[in-house]
Amino acid sequence: MSADWKETNNEESEFSFIQEQIVPKKENKTKRIIGIFLITVVLAVIFGLIARYVFCVSESLFNNILGISEKKDTIKFPSIDPGEDSKNQGNVSEPKDNTDKQGEETEDENKTIVIENSVKADVSDYVTMYSKINEVAAGVNKSVVKITSAEKAVDWFNNDYESESITSGIILAKDSTNIYILTSNNKIVSEDNIKVTFQDNISVAGEFQRSDNELNLAVIIVDVSQVPEGTLKKIEVAKLGESYLLNAGDPVLALGNPNGYSDSMELGMITNDSNSIYTVDNKIELFNTNINDNPNGDGVIANLKGEIVGIITQKFKSDFNENINTVLSISRIKPVIERLVNNKAMASVGIIGADMTSEIAKSYGLTTGIYVTEVKAKSPAFNAGIKSGDVILAIEDKKTVSMVALNNILMEYQPQDVVELTFKRTTKEDDNETTVNITLGNKK
Repeated sequence: MSADWKETNNEESEFSFIQEQIVPKKENKTKRIIGIFLITVVLAVIFGLIARYVFCVSESLFNNILGISEKKDTIKFPSIDPGEDSKNQGNVSEPKDNTDKQGEETEDENKTIVIENSVKADVSDYVTMYSKINEVAAGVNKSVVKITSAEKAVDWFNNDYESESITSGIILAKDSTNIYILTSNNKIVSEDNIKVTFQDNISVAGEFQRSDNELNLAVIIVDVSQVPEGTLKKIEVAKLGESYLLNAGDPVLALGNPNGYSDSMELGMITNDSNSIYTVDNKIELFNTNINDNPNGDGVIANLKGEIVGIITQKFKSDFNENINTVLSISRIKPVIERLVNNKAMASVGIIGADMTSEIAKSYGLTTGIYVTEVKAKSPAFNAGIKSGDVILAIEDKKTVSMVALNNILMEYQPQDVVELTFKRTTKEDDNETTVNITLGNKK
């Protein structure tokens, strides 16, 4: 062999491993299948545990959001049979008569309450609930309008400009000639330049009719002939509910400008339903909600039936609840609203008083009456010599048993009517009953 061949052969021998093939080691197929199965089972168990935990947590969360209690065993409240002898029933009181004065059967206070089962809810139920609330709000909004009032003024540089005020209003009535809208009196900056905008953005001129400064309410009228037929078909007269039926905890809607913005809506609940305040010749009821308030906010409060149960007010807010809606209860102010809509003046005596309890009345040798706490200057009462501390007993032959009774009596008269007013001075020097003739004033 030649030297060249040997050298070449040695190189091939040295690098011949490059031509070798690596064959993977054969595995046992049975062991492989068993391994995959075990891994799958373990992962399935882990996934199931995680899913169960997430489901339990989310179910509790959604139940809390929707206010649905978890399913519990049936709870019973036992009652005593009216015919059963209760002498040996420990501290259980005897059953009350379940018949009212008219003989109608009333609900037994001790009636057993049975909870058969609970209802589970998910996100779709939550969405459905809010959709229903939006439907109620949409229905009420057919009665809500935007009112723009503008007045002309002159700035420091003697330039003319227009100051504009925007508020909300609620349609209270509609006849063949006019639409009657209740709004906030202080937001009407000019009685001569008023524009009313309906929900379809159609705007027409409005006319100031009458106001009650004490309650900060005013009625604006719109000529029906100026409103397009299509708009007339869309608007609805508001349904006025009864605020006497409200209770703390009832859900309500605030519509109009509750947060200071036009066409806004807030959802909340009543937090206090037992406030009252004495005003000139009257006593009105107030309630509060947990809805955040705005100093420029106004509008109405509606229940979930779509009924107006209150008018948002800024006038009677107190310092400690400045961020909470204060609302005029609709039931108490219905007579005032009726007067405003019918453009009738309100007769006035001009006093702020307080209802007397039977104990206080007895201390003055009386059975009832109104204790005068303030007499308005230049009012009919002031001109007749009525003073703080006097007790008003009657107007004509009608007893003034309360401030609400006084307001109802005055509803029967007109300004400038002359009536007899009977009062008693509570000082020891002069405690006789006195009757004076007074000329009723015009409440603005």
